[in-house]
Amino acid sequence: MPSGNRMQVVGHFARVSLEAIARKIEAAPHRFHGVLGPREREASGRCVTLKRHTEFIGGRLAAKLAFSVAAKKYTGSCPSLSSLDIPPAEASAPRIYYQGIPVGNASISHSGRWAVGFFSFLGRVAVDVEDSIWSGRANQHYFSQVELPQICTEYDARVRWTLKECCFKLANIPGFDLIQNAVTFCDGARNWVVTAGCPDALRGATLGIFQWGTLVVSVGLVEPVREA
Repeated sequence: MPSGNRMQVVGHFARVSLEAIARKIEAAPHRFHGVLGPREREASGRCVTLKRHTEFIGGRLAAKLAFSVAAKKYTGSCPSLSSLDIPPAEASAPRIYYQGIPVGNASISHSGRWAVGFFSFLGRVAVDVEDSIWSGRANQHYFSQVELPQICTEYDARVRWTLKECCFKLANIPGFDLIQNAVTFCDGARNWVVTAGCPDALRGATLGIFQWGTLVVSVGLVEPVREA
């Protein structure tokens, strides 16, 4: 987010390889218990498939690493991963607890070979990623009639879908329609806008897109309203 001629750091990311985690879990199912908090260990025990177990562990590790980078930058210290706990939550933005005390919201996304975590001290956050092995959703079942004429490639569809999912996570309201409540527009300079039917929860949201290796990453931030 630009501030004059400087760029303000709004958050921190981390990603982990799901393939590497899956191999370690297959070799030793309890390999990661030492870096999980108590509620995470309980939740991981309810993952009945290797895929779900891998995604759960990978997402938690990515979010914890993102928080650790932020903590190191602003406090000079880096907490142990086992002191952090990210229990399952009904909300799309899970809370991070440090030694039982809530310290902020994170966002987790996984696709294909990667899990990504995003953390910011500035407000409500969301991240969504799609790997290059994405199956593709460039059809009328996933995009509005306004968007379809602008979708020429699989990459165009991936970018738009991550933006929609990011808005869904930020809004965190029942009945959010990914097709009608988040309509994406792009001008010739690759500037993106999401509009049409967006709920109040998304007003003032800042969205960004970048490429990270094989991943398309969309990130969103809603800063709290400051009273005058």
